[in-house]
Amino acid sequence: MDYTLKDLLDIPGLQALLDSLRALHQLASSVIDPEGTILAASGWQRLCTEYHRAHPPSRQKCIENELRVGSQAGESLMPVIHRCPMGLEYAVTPIVIEGEHLANIFVGQIFTSSPDESYFVRQARQFGFDEDAYLAEMRNVPIFDEETLHSYLALFRSIANMLAEQGLHVLRQRVANEELRKSEKRHQTILQAALGGLCTIDMQGRLLEVNEAYCQKIGYSRQELLTMSIFDLEAAETPTMTSAHMRKIMEDGEGHFESRHRCKDGSVIDVEVNVRYCPEDGGQFIAFLRNITERKRAEALHRMGQDILLALNENEDMKEAIQRVLGLLRSATGVDAVGIRLQDGDDFPYFYQEGFPPDFLQKEDSIVARNKDGGVCRDSCGNVCLECTCGMVISGSTDHANPLFTPGGSAWTNDSFPYLEVPADQDPRTTPRDECIHQGYASIALIPIRAKGRIVGLLQLNDRRKGRFTREGIEALEDIAKNIGEAMLRKQAEEKLVASERFLRMLTNQLPGMVGYWDRDLRCRFANDAYKEWFGRSPEQIIGLTVQELMGEELFRLSEPYIRGALQGEPQNFERELVKPNGETGYTWAQYIPDMVNDKAIGFFVLISDVTELKRAEQEKAALEVQLMQAQKMESVGRLAGGVAHDFNNMLSVILGHTEMALLRMDPNQPTYASLREIDKAAQRSADLTRQLLGFARQQTVSPKVLNLNESISGLLTMLHRLIGENIRLQWQPAANLWQVRMDSSQIDQIMANLCVNAHDAIADVGEIIIETGNCTFDERDGTIHPHGAVGDYVRIRVSDNGSGMDKETRAHIFEPFFTTKEVGKGTGLGLATIYGIVKQNNGLIDVASEPDKGTTFSIYLPRFKGSEEPATPRTATSSFNRGNETVLLVEDEPAILAMTTEILTQLGYAVLQAPTPTEALRIGCEHKGEIHLLMTDVIMPEMNGRELAKSLSQFYPRIRCLYMSGYTSDIISPHGVLNDSVHFLQKPFDFTTLSLKLREVLD
Repeated sequence: MDYTLKDLLDIPGLQALLDSLRALHQLASSVIDPEGTILAASGWQRLCTEYHRAHPPSRQKCIENELRVGSQAGESLMPVIHRCPMGLEYAVTPIVIEGEHLANIFVGQIFTSSPDESYFVRQARQFGFDEDAYLAEMRNVPIFDEETLHSYLALFRSIANMLAEQGLHVLRQRVANEELRKSEKRHQTILQAALGGLCTIDMQGRLLEVNEAYCQKIGYSRQELLTMSIFDLEAAETPTMTSAHMRKIMEDGEGHFESRHRCKDGSVIDVEVNVRYCPEDGGQFIAFLRNITERKRAEALHRMGQDILLALNENEDMKEAIQRVLGLLRSATGVDAVGIRLQDGDDFPYFYQEGFPPDFLQKEDSIVARNKDGGVCRDSCGNVCLECTCGMVISGSTDHANPLFTPGGSAWTNDSFPYLEVPADQDPRTTPRDECIHQGYASIALIPIRAKGRIVGLLQLNDRRKGRFTREGIEALEDIAKNIGEAMLRKQAEEKLVASERFLRMLTNQLPGMVGYWDRDLRCRFANDAYKEWFGRSPEQIIGLTVQELMGEELFRLSEPYIRGALQGEPQNFERELVKPNGETGYTWAQYIPDMVNDKAIGFFVLISDVTELKRAEQEKAALEVQLMQAQKMESVGRLAGGVAHDFNNMLSVILGHTEMALLRMDPNQPTYASLREIDKAAQRSADLTRQLLGFARQQTVSPKVLNLNESISGLLTMLHRLIGENIRLQWQPAANLWQVRMDSSQIDQIMANLCVNAHDAIADVGEIIIETGNCTFDERDGTIHPHGAVGDYVRIRVSDNGSGMDKETRAHIFEPFFTTKEVGKGTGLGLATIYGIVKQNNGLIDVASEPDKGTTFSIYLPRFKGSEEPATPRTATSSFNRGNETVLLVEDEPAILAMTTEILTQLGYAVLQAPTPTEALRIGCEHKGEIHLLMTDVIMPEMNGRELAKSLSQFYPRIRCLYMSGYTSDIISPHGVLNDSVHFLQKPFDFTTLSLKLREVLD
């Protein structure tokens, strides 16, 4: 403890006590502290004062002795009787307070026995004293016996105890006073600093005490506040509400709440109040108040920051986001005006603002420096020069050592007006315009908007009131500006990403196949619209699904090896058959392309092409190749048939003609008649075979007519019944309102006869053949397309039987020439080939449906005729000859045919003019005096063709009729124009009956 006996005792009183004791007992006494300081002394012998203490060497010796003996007494806490080095005796009693040795009482300067004068003589000589005078003073020192000394020693011990008790009392009083002082100091400290402010309020709301901190915050002096009540200061509650609040605190004993207090300058601060009710002294409220205005502002800025982040993240449009941000800023800060400048070319005009007057915007919208010609000013590095403090902040040329600027590059002031008086050489602003100041804005904050370390704009807040900003608030605004910059970058990146994804999606959606991306977790991250056709889900529904969830377990199991290979970095290619949601089966070609990053596949791209059409095309190609082979076979046979047809037909014509004439002149009973009949039959069969060969090779010369197939087939029913026999039932099911077709009626005869014969041969015993007709339309728009791709209107002939049917292998060959399933000698293999050729020659279609033991159905589609020509009347078979008496000019370059035909015509009653060449025919025509009714001419002849001959003769005989005949195939004849509807044609070979009928058809 830092105190001495001098601090605890009344030293003058102590001196008086020692003086009293001296008067009573004639004893010298003194009180000396442990440092040797004499606090009080009385009755000291002159031997000490005049000699021992007066002489420096002896004085030092006395002091050292006193310190040593005093220390011994302090250590033992017991009185000590001692002889000093100068020869005097004294007793030492320690004074101890609270365990502290504070001083010693020295009593004595006596002798307890007669002194040895020789000792003092030596001292006088040692220290240079006057020996006589020194000895005289020595003899004046009193002598006390030891008993008397001990009695006095007990007295001074009691005195030491008394002094210790008195000192202890003083000490405790002093400690108490010190504690009280410290307590008062602490109280004052609490009063002045606790929670920023403190006030005492009585039951009527009057202020009884306030501290300086509250005075400083509220703006009133202590004297002013002590004349006011809490009702004068409360801004958040009415007096009635405040009184009710006080009663509630009385009941609860305390309260903790936030409120708002009105300052002397009219502003309002937010305060946090901790109040306790003390019932003493009539009841008082002790309120501790803390100014939380900055905290509230920080909380508001934080909330505003959160709201701004939300606005920046929620709004897709950047301008809408900026508008919302500025609205929030203005609302939260309460400033008069806010704005954002963003780069537009070389300038930084306001992108959006709220609160700035129009005249200000007109002057301050542009901040780019311009020369006298209006051009943009640039510095030596080519950078655009920007004016105003806004330009300094945007250019990043602020000096944060100046109070106007912050380390973050912002500029701000709570009182802009003094800057009008700053000399130009002292102004921290390089190119000030001062328009904000002239508009009356005192508080100005200019915050740079940064994106990736580059300043891309400016956030500006202006208010006409002073003191609107704090450094913490500016730092918060810098964070907000940073968020705006990052949001702008993010928005730009998002817009680019959206545009890129939109372009990618548009691009991939134009592709015919599926395009997707799958990560290592086998989750879809991208899919184009083509997936919907194959998996029935939109891209939005697919993205996020796993492969299993999209494909299903079975398809995933099949695809898993390829997926595993792709994730190992190996491209995969494979074909897969898929079933679409509509049940259709399709074929795809899939490619899995690894997405490699640092030599590791992080996913894989999927490219899936629809190869269904390609697959079908391949199948069709295979079918077409089969058809081509069929066509090539038929063409080969056709060429063979066509090559020999002319000569073969001419020879058959001679044979048939002469045989038939011989039979007509011969008695059937003659032996050779039967032989001639066999020759005739063989020739007929040869002629039929030639026609079949030409028919399937589509080189049969035809004369197409408009036909109603119901009528044509009805005319054949009798003949068909005879062909199939009585054990097979023939059903005829004609369709009503059947469309017309245009073709040679003889070809219908061939088709129906061949189909019915084939059906008959397929039925082992009894059975049924059904012949149907109908109209049929194939339309690409409604999907009713013939398997061969045909569209349009067709007339259908369907012939069905319930015979043995055919397997797939047989069906693949039935239209090939000479292919037959019949026994040797029972079929030529040209029946269905002929039908096929006739159908193709007439641009029709033919299908066959058949299964073993389930019968066969042939469907023939012939193009609908939409012209106005009247249908031909079906011919009926007859065996009589039609005769005539007209004149016929016969032109034939083949002598045998010329002679044979002349004989037939003569027998039929006609007058015949023969000509072996066209030139001879013209000569005969010119020289003949009578009428020539008919020109019967070969088509192909050396000098000119039959048409040219007919045209020349018509000049002499305008009414002459023409009948053309030829043994050539259609591809040779048709270029010469004889297959015209107005031309009559007769195919070689022909017999009596055919010729007679044809002649009357032409002449009548």
